[in-house]
Amino acid sequence: MKERITLGLLIDQLVSGYARSIIDGVSSGSRDLDANLIVFSGRVLGIPRGHEYQNNVIFDYIKPGTIDALVMATGTQGSFLPFDQLLSYFGRLKGIPLVSISIRIEGVPSILTDNRAGILEAMDHLVLVHGLRRIAFLKGPEFNREAQERFAAYRDALRARGLDEDPDLWMPGDFTRASARQSLSQYFARHARPDFQALVAANDETAIGAIEALREHGCSVPRDVSVIGFDNIPDAQFVVPSITTVGQRLIEQGRTAATMAAALARGEAAPREIVLPARLILRTSCGCLPATVAALDALPTGPGRAGPSAMDAAKIVEQSLPEQSPAAIRRNLNMLAAGGRHECLPGNPPGDNERGGCRRDRYH
Repeated sequence: MKERITLGLLIDQLVSGYARSIIDGVSSGSRDLDANLIVFSGRVLGIPRGHEYQNNVIFDYIKPGTIDALVMATGTQGSFLPFDQLLSYFGRLKGIPLVSISIRIEGVPSILTDNRAGILEAMDHLVLVHGLRRIAFLKGPEFNREAQERFAAYRDALRARGLDEDPDLWMPGDFTRASARQSLSQYFARHARPDFQALVAANDETAIGAIEALREHGCSVPRDVSVIGFDNIPDAQFVVPSITTVGQRLIEQGRTAATMAAALARGEAAPREIVLPARLILRTSCGCLPATVAALDALPTGPGRAGPSAMDAAKIVEQSLPEQSPAAIRRNLNMLAAGGRHECLPGNPPGDNERGGCRRDRYH
């Protein structure tokens, strides 16, 4: 009888929305392959906060004989170490077939996201659809390759649209909500009110933190400031307001990585590089009506029928959450049922938000 292969997953943590999605993908891919999976959750390499670096010791258990191939969530590991130091660390894993998620590593099969296209689409949406020109950016960690790509794309979009490049609107972050709150607090220490109409965040966690900080300083999202995140983690759908975000296929990345790692473990070839597209997902935080709600509004009604049937609604919600579990779909349905329609619907004139309109006519 052929012995089952054992795959490993190197990742920073277990609880963030990004990590949960990657783990879900690698786990489901491993089950489909009838492979064992060991998750090595050891925080971020070189992390400077408190005693968290001590968690890195778990990575010492990644060695030949323990696993047959390793999926590395490199996007979670390149935040506090320069790239050459990160590569040096991964050099300790010689003898283990490797697959990288998020960061391109020479000689290692890599699964990447088109970060540039996603940010450019987000910027065009804010400029062309909502007519906004003062757009801030909440950055990711200094050494993170994906964060660098997203910030570079933002600056390219500013130049392409003839918008000012104002360093005062470039806020530091490290992909955490706490870093976003700190950056916004520092900004408000210099400014009584935001000198920007919109904010693009390097990921959804920082977008959520930014919205919390803006709210604490008396700013309404999206009435006063539009916000767009990146990743499309599950939490982005369920915070208030729901977050417009650039969706990358996190679960698909995990599944694909597991398949590639299993092939390498069996001595088979794997693609050198796979680049997955990113697409803008419209929700409320930018000022748009979420596509799911718009689709529900369009369903026919009839005598004695207050709205769409549960079956019709379930079908629409399921189509809008192609990678989510049945539990997540039920959760979204319950929220729609409890929350009713959005307060600002197409056709409402611009005006005082207290009367059900919008201060700026952003909704479409």
